[in-house]
Amino acid sequence: MDTIYLRCQDNRSSRGFRSPKYHVPTHRLIRIVKGEGTYTFPDSELKVKAGDVFLTPPGFRTIDFAGDQEVHLQVVNFSAPDYWVEEPFVIFHDKDRLLRLMVEIIEDLIIGSEKRKDALLSIAIDIFIECGEVKDGGNKVVQDVANSIKMNPHLNYAISDLAKSCGCSESHFRAIFRKEMKMSPKAYVKKCKMDYAVRLMRDENLLVKEVADILGYNDIYEFSKQFKTVFGKPPTKLVKRKNL
Repeated sequence: MDTIYLRCQDNRSSRGFRSPKYHVPTHRLIRIVKGEGTYTFPDSELKVKAGDVFLTPPGFRTIDFAGDQEVHLQVVNFSAPDYWVEEPFVIFHDKDRLLRLMVEIIEDLIIGSEKRKDALLSIAIDIFIECGEVKDGGNKVVQDVANSIKMNPHLNYAISDLAKSCGCSESHFRAIFRKEMKMSPKAYVKKCKMDYAVRLMRDENLLVKEVADILGYNDIYEFSKQFKTVFGKPPTKLVKRKNL
């Protein structure tokens, strides 16, 4: 999922806070520093208090903090695919190490260097996902990418391009791909290429050099090396022994 940093807000009020119903066009990562209040969505309501960290998708909501209290909210606005969060809000439940890390990241997003914000936001999202609180849509996205690679193993793939094609940051794409496929994207691409190489040599009787050319290897020795890491033997030995 490719996250795009948009804007951070550090909202403080000594007399509570109340907003009219309005449409928020972005996802929001919110930390309640001080105060107790209510976030009201079209079909649900969320009671919040100091120490809470939660995530909301785009949509309509009102915010109500009673006027007899001091309120302090930290808000990170960012864009992400619509399917990413299916619930009106997601609470971050971890109260130990990860919560402390999340708080530090949010504070850095509020006051930190602009150059670091995209990376920090990606880390924050990864922590939410690690805690099992976000539906990242990884299964379908990863399966679609994996099927495309399997159907077109002769193409050259850059992990950055694969991540971009399914709306993910590269680090997040690697994480959800490994979770779904039980191997890294790079290892999966190599396996698909080598499986295809076996089919070409077995079914088409092609020479090793011909197969290497088809798969985009300019160096036959590099192809043989990659083949051996997958099957334990170089392609020449498998061909000679008819052990394909």
